[in-house]
Amino acid sequence: MLKRRPTALLLRSPENQVHLEDMKRYYPKVDWIDAPMPPLPGHGEKKDERDQLLVSLATAKNQYPITDFVIYSRAYGAFSEEGRAAIESIFSVPVITAPGAVLEQLHTLGASKLYVITPYGQAHHDHELRWLYEQGFEVIASSCLGHDTGGEIQNLLAADIVAALRPTFSLKSGLDAVYIACTVVRTPAMAEDLQDAATVPIVSATQAMLWKLEKLVG
Repeated sequence: MLKRRPTALLLRSPENQVHLEDMKRYYPKVDWIDAPMPPLPGHGEKKDERDQLLVSLATAKNQYPITDFVIYSRAYGAFSEEGRAAIESIFSVPVITAPGAVLEQLHTLGASKLYVITPYGQAHHDHELRWLYEQGFEVIASSCLGHDTGGEIQNLLAADIVAALRPTFSLKSGLDAVYIACTVVRTPAMAEDLQDAATVPIVSATQAMLWKLEKLVG
């Protein structure tokens, strides 16, 4: 446990424009440093895409050399264990990636059967489901909200997500958890309403990162 107030470097998508505000509000234990990342092609898992990502991460490290934690609040380049290891290799401090934190929290809960909500259009939604299947999860059912821009996603309300939760009320197949994808969805502000509406634990990308950060900060 650090004896001084720690700092956290927030590496975020440029579309995630209110993310810093939310992180400051819902996790005030650290001083947040905002570092929007440049948009890059693909999903970040091909060699040329990963090389570009690592260059941009090295630039961020040089620009903000003093930090205690790195919060990689994106899925880009971090879906695979190899990708997460490559991201972590750039920094000399603990790195929390959104996909890595989600997997860790789901495993801690012992969750294997999921109901998945994504804010995305169908193609991106299907990519998220494939990733979960590859990680060994069983997706019992899912809801695709059909949004493709950060502006649309960050304007989603708790009521929109609660409506997407309604199919879980009738699921009879031993559902373990609900997973809400995308750090642009403002789940910290919705957390109480969502958990009140849910019948099982909810894991979201942003809240999983904060859960992991709390474990490190203490």
